[in-house]
Amino acid sequence: MRCVRRLDRWPSHPCGLRTHGTTQSKTERARVSKAKKVKPAERPGSHPTPSETNSATETKVSPRPRTPVPIVAIGASAGGLEALELFFEAMGPESGAAFVIIQHLSPDFPSVMDELLARRTRMRIRAAKGGLAVEPNVVYLRPAQQTLIIEQGLLLLKQEDKKTHLNFPIDAFLKSLARDQTDKAIAVILSGTGTDGTLGAAAIRDAGGIVLAQDPATARFDSMPRSLIERNLANASAPPKLLPRLVQRMIDGETLPLADEPVDEGRSVDPERQILQLLQRRCGTDFGHYKKSTVGRRIRRRAEMAHIDDLATYAAKLARE
Repeated sequence: MRCVRRLDRWPSHPCGLRTHGTTQSKTERARVSKAKKVKPAERPGSHPTPSETNSATETKVSPRPRTPVPIVAIGASAGGLEALELFFEAMGPESGAAFVIIQHLSPDFPSVMDELLARRTRMRIRAAKGGLAVEPNVVYLRPAQQTLIIEQGLLLLKQEDKKTHLNFPIDAFLKSLARDQTDKAIAVILSGTGTDGTLGAAAIRDAGGIVLAQDPATARFDSMPRSLIERNLANASAPPKLLPRLVQRMIDGETLPLADEPVDEGRSVDPERQILQLLQRRCGTDFGHYKKSTVGRRIRRRAEMAHIDDLATYAAKLARE
């Protein structure tokens, strides 16, 4: 009769190894000694699996990346306060975007912009500070004598150069916004004298972003918005109280209205999109898959070659031909 040893009667080793009685061979003792000295997590060139790690050891979890916040830059100068009040009066407080106001400020007088805008909007109003991360539904104000830029969603400040009499704070911020947000950048240019904002608007258009201008007919000083329109840099123009509707469309990922869409009185359509629509109808080519900044430059160049300054006029000319 075969004799079968019962395994459950064999004593268990502390390391989980079965032993035959109380004796061990030299090979088994060496294996046990090695197992005690080398832990699974300490093997060179290996990584411990969840089953090998101690349950009492805490695992560090990398923080989730911040959700990108849409950033709307608003440039204003002389006569811009009235336009800003009308804009924020019509802008919803829960748009989900951060608004950065870059206004020409006098170094000799303290600004009361925060108090005046607080009467027009329920959004929080803060002075821009270096290293401050932008948050949704907050309005940020540029301090006087400070150049404000944005980098990786953080506001950065540097002292203006007092040696030069020419500072272009709107251009400086818009250029940084174009680098930081690329085709997600949104800029609004309101009433003001001079051309500050024009070069910055060009950078945003080259990056594929959107530039909106106040209708010059509604601006107390129309030099700044008119400069954009004459250089075909504005995607659309409208009175200050209608601009928020266009801004919200951009925030929501929608497009500007075309010529055949119903629009409110006083609001212009996007002539660039109108031209692309005409090309698709007549040539069958859909330029919607092309890089917007490249197509935009080509269209503006064609308008200049035709000696037409206004892109809307150029679109109307193409529609008639």
